[in-house]
Amino acid sequence: MLSSLLPGGHRSPLLSRLSLAGLLFASAFSLSACDSGGGNTAAPPAPGTVPTAGGTPAAGPIELSPGDGKGIVIGSTIPTYGHPFFVSMRTGMQDEAAKYGAEINVVDGKDDSSQQISAIDNFVVQRVNAIILCPTETETLGPGVKKANSANIPVITVNRTVTGGNTVTYVGADDTDGGRMQGQALMEL
Repeated sequence: MLSSLLPGGHRSPLLSRLSLAGLLFASAFSLSACDSGGGNTAAPPAPGTVPTAGGTPAAGPIELSPGDGKGIVIGSTIPTYGHPFFVSMRTGMQDEAAKYGAEINVVDGKDDSSQQISAIDNFVVQRVNAIILCPTETETLGPGVKKANSANIPVITVNRTVTGGNTVTYVGADDTDGGRMQGQALMEL
C-alpha cells in the first residue's frame, strides 16, 4: 500500500500521490533511458523509490500494490511523439499507470512550447493530481508551472528544468557535469 507518512505517523494524500507520480515517471524514464540507444549505463532506480536530481532515492521505499493509484489522475506533456525516446517514455508512463490503477493523460507537445502551455492549462482546469512536464524549452514554460502552482498542483520536471514557478523535483541528468566529463574524455584521447 502507498504510505507517505508525516511526522507523528499522519498520512499525507498529497505525498502519496506525488510518490506515485514519481514512481510512474521513474519507471518510464528508466525504460526510455534503456531503450534510447544512448549507451546509458546508470542503474535504474530501485523498485519502490522516488528518484530526485542526481538519481538518489527520496522518501525511502514506498510499497505499491495494484489499485493503489485508483482515483489518481496525472497529466503529462512531453516534447514530441516523433522521437523514439519520448515515445518510449509515454509508453512506460502509461504502462505503469495502468499497473497501479492510476490514470495518466500524456499530451504531445509537438515541439512547441505553446502546445505545452495549453496542455498545462487544460490539466489545471481538469484539476489533475500532479503534472509530469518534460519541457520543450526551459524559459517559456515558467508561466504554466506558476499556473499549476496557483492551483496547488505539484509539478515534476523531467529531462530539462523550467525557469519560473516551483517544481517538486527534477528527474534527469546534470548536463553541465555531463559536458565536463565529455570534455575530459576528449582530452584523454
